[in-house]
Amino acid sequence: GSPPSRSAVSSRLGSVMLLDRTLQLLERTLPQLLAFWSSYRNKFLASVEDAVPTPVYLGLLFPYFTHILAIPLAVLLIVAVLITTRTFSLFSFHPIFMTVGCVVFMSEGFLVYRNGTLVSTFSPIMGGSSKSQARSIHATMQISAVIFSFIGVMFILANKARLGKSFTPATLHSWIGTLALLFMLIQGLVGLAKSRSSSPVHRWHGSAGKVTFDLAMLAVISGSISFLPTGFLSTFIVTALAVLWLSSQLQFAISEQKHDAGSAQHENLAKGSVSTTFSDDGAVIRPSSGAEDVNQLQLQA
Repeated sequence: GSPPSRSAVSSRLGSVMLLDRTLQLLERTLPQLLAFWSSYRNKFLASVEDAVPTPVYLGLLFPYFTHILAIPLAVLLIVAVLITTRTFSLFSFHPIFMTVGCVVFMSEGFLVYRNGTLVSTFSPIMGGSSKSQARSIHATMQISAVIFSFIGVMFILANKARLGKSFTPATLHSWIGTLALLFMLIQGLVGLAKSRSSSPVHRWHGSAGKVTFDLAMLAVISGSISFLPTGFLSTFIVTALAVLWLSSQLQFAISEQKHDAGSAQHENLAKGSVSTTFSDDGAVIRPSSGAEDVNQLQLQA
């Protein structure tokens, strides 16, 4: 085929430069905002450990719990939407696609690196190392989440256009959803940059992912509260959504602690000594040497 035209090459270079400048701006501003948000989330997660009974806390940390909960919860939410709208319409397709995108794909992709369940399930039919398998599954899940979410947005915008309403966010739900979509775009750009780099870059990608998941689940929860009729079904759905978010974030936090403790243990062994590792708040962290934790270390991005 003929070589690309000069204008095409110039346009491609311009896009690359714009992406690079955008990432540089994010690199300077976003980590501080993420740290501020994460500090409050971490305090809340720590309070949960102290507040709930031990069996409940351990149940939230069970690796299969989120996988078991996500799909039935999404189906129940979609059924509740259809019961309320009584038909398929431009509006009803908005919560349907957002539910599949955020509750199913995003929650599954969120924990790929953390509990290893999806990697162990699909590894027999995938090639490459466990790390590359995890990266592929994570990317597939998150890209699917973005696609379904943006299709859902197109439906609500089409419904507003049909009714002659403004596209400007006017409710708490719409503002939270807009922020969630913005973070999805940022995560997509950063993920693309990381996939093209041979060295570790944009280490705040994981922290941004947690905030994106926070916003996405808040959007689904606020949408459920504002749209579904008050009653047992809506209360159950909102509670289950909150539990799904809580379980996912707790599993993410615990796996990070194990990874940090394991890294410190490996470093001490390399120096010829072993010492106790402490968390930021002074609590003792005793790294486990089980096979599951070794698998966690191998899956780290």
